[in-house]
Amino acid sequence: MKKILALVTFVVVMVVLTACGGGGITDELVGTWGASGMELFTFNDDGTGYEVFDNETFEWSTRSGTLTIEFGDNDSESMDYSVDGDILTLVDSDSNIEMELERIR
Repeated sequence: MKKILALVTFVVVMVVLTACGGGGITDELVGTWGASGMELFTFNDDGTGYEVFDNETFEWSTRSGTLTIEFGDNDSESMDYSVDGDILTLVDSDSNIEMELERIR
């Protein structure tokens, strides 16, 4: 559980500190994703979402295998992603840290 929280904290910090561009919406990400049954992110089909850890809404988009999450204060995070069934893999391209989330609903 501590490793999951450490990874979540890392991703949240990166989201707050990084700025990048956007793209389109992909249906494969729509839904709620988490780890060990704990909800972490919800991606809505209108390009909005919710990040549970910081109780914060965001806008999201994808382009060429890159997921970009933009928060209201103009902070954004981009990371490589892939979906295999109900598993979402996020990879920070700078540090190569990989995080796997499972589709909860």
